Amino acid sequence: MSDKNITDAAQLRGYREQLDELNLKTIDDLEGLVRPLLRDAAKLKVKKAKMPEETQLKSHFGGQPYFEKGEQWPANKDGKFLDIIFQFWNTENHLPEYIKLIQFFCDLDDKPWNAWEDGWFIKVYEKLDTDNMITIDEPEECWSRDYYEIKVKTIRSLPEDAYDLKRFDENASMLCDALEEDEPYYKVMKKLKAEKGLHSQIGGYPCWLQGTGFPEDKDFIFLFQLDSDDGGLMWGDCGLVYAFYNPKTKETHYTLECC
Repeated sequence: MSDKNITDAAQLRGYREQLDELNLKTIDDLEGLVRPLLRDAAKLKVKKAKMPEETQLKSHFGGQPYFEKGEQWPANKDGKFLDIIFQFWNTENHLPEYIKLIQFFCDLDDKPWNAWEDGWFIKVYEKLDTDNMITIDEPEECWSRDYYEIKVKTIRSLPEDAYDLKRFDENASMLCDALEEDEPYYKVMKKLKAEKGLHSQIGGYPCWLQGTGFPEDKDFIFLFQLDSDDGGLMWGDCGLVYAFYNPKTKETHYTLECC
């Protein structure tokens, strides 16, 4: 037996000992652990449309974003204005109810790949003062983009796989490994009618193109993933953009994955 198999066997014994103490032994027990993790998410349906006269209070790709007095159009560290990608009004609470509006700006000439690169800005409004709404004209240097309206389909969402599940419930992740049957977590996801896919989505849990990319800090919540082609955009080689928000520190996190 290889060292790896010895380690895996010892690890499984340890898992089963811990799970026995918690009386967690069956796939029904796994379902009981996973069910509370279900979240509603908004699967985006994006369609090119004629731009309305007023777009600040609508969810859209392109178009005029919402601003309040005292705000400025986002720019990178060198002062280059960023392009408005989309904004989304959280009217149906696909995100936590304290989030009212999210916006995503990015340098479309030089798309950043990771959070530490310049050229992206995610704005999260926890409070709104629509009486102080103002219009800021899109800077001339920004890309002139078509307007796309956003409609949503509410879906049920769970962590993508047993590996991601560990971030949210370690006992559930251990039970997935300890159960002596094929793909127990997939069976639970199917029973609970949870959807996953490489589509544009607000809230819920991400579906990774190249492997788990969660921020290390577990206080970050998932905001959205954006697929290529939606909104007339391409992220790398048919990639996706993923965004997160820390409600405690007000920090945002961004990453791009592509084929």
